[in-house]
Amino acid sequence: MTQNNDRIIHTPMELKGFSKYLSLLFHRLTENAVWTFCELGIADLMADHKMPITALELSQLNGNNWNAEFLYRLLRVNADAGIITQVNTNNENSTQHEQTIQFQLTEDGLLLTSNHPSKVSYIVQLLLNPNMGKTYQYLPSIIKDGFKNGNCFEQTFGCDVFEYMKKEENNY
Repeated sequence: MTQNNDRIIHTPMELKGFSKYLSLLFHRLTENAVWTFCELGIADLMADHKMPITALELSQLNGNNWNAEFLYRLLRVNADAGIITQVNTNNENSTQHEQTIQFQLTEDGLLLTSNHPSKVSYIVQLLLNPNMGKTYQYLPSIIKDGFKNGNCFEQTFGCDVFEYMKKEENNY
């Protein structure tokens, strides 16, 4: 029996050459989109809505006045990541996708609701938070000098992670 290998999904770790680096960079962009999805509480909004929703409708829920066009782009990236799915494709010829294309949460997307027992949304918000990314700039320093100036987190924020989390502005 022959196996169809057209559907094999490769990770950046398996790729070689230029493709490896492009894949790593695009994964980083996807991570930013997933973090934004969580930060804005979109999974909760979509779960509460209980039916497919357009970017325009979503942008106006709960008194929000979000940019529907940018929200549509964010939803498309999250759809590519399998967090949500596009449910109607018959309107793709429209120039106003944010008003016509509907999305709904997938099973993976439900994990990102704030009341899900896994608390994945909070983990995503913590680890993919742009502030956490700032710590990476100190990796060369750690490699050169060790911990004499503190670890990467301490060098970035001037305190350890537990002190950081105690601060009101850092609570999720």
